[in-house]
Amino acid sequence: DDDTQESFYAAVATAPIQQGDEILCSYGTGQDSSDELLFHYGFVPQEENEFDLDLMEDCGFDGWSSTLEEDEEFIVKEKLEGRHKIIFDFRIRLKRAQKKLTEGSYTDDL
Repeated sequence: DDDTQESFYAAVATAPIQQGDEILCSYGTGQDSSDELLFHYGFVPQEENEFDLDLMEDCGFDGWSSTLEEDEEFIVKEKLEGRHKIIFDFRIRLKRAQKKLTEGSYTDDL
C-alpha cells in the first residue's frame, strides 16, 4: 500500500466462493527442499524434510563451524525466539540431513 508503506498479499478467487467453503493455499510441489520453500514462500516446514537430502547433495556441502549437538544445546541454552530460532532450526535441520546422508540412514519414512 503506497499510503502506509505496508506490504501485503492478496488472494483473488477464480471461481465463486460460497460462505463456509474451504479455501486452501498450496505451497510447492511436495518435493521441495527446505531452502526452496524458504526462498519461494518464506518458511520451512516444522517436520523433517526428506528433500533436504537433495540440497545437501546438490551443493556438495561438507561441514560447519559447530557440531549438530552444539547447535542443539545452543538453541536451548540461549532461548532463541523469532527469526533467530527459525534460522537455527533450519541450520539444525540441514545438519541432521547431512548426518543422515553421511550415515546412509535417510529413509522414506521421515
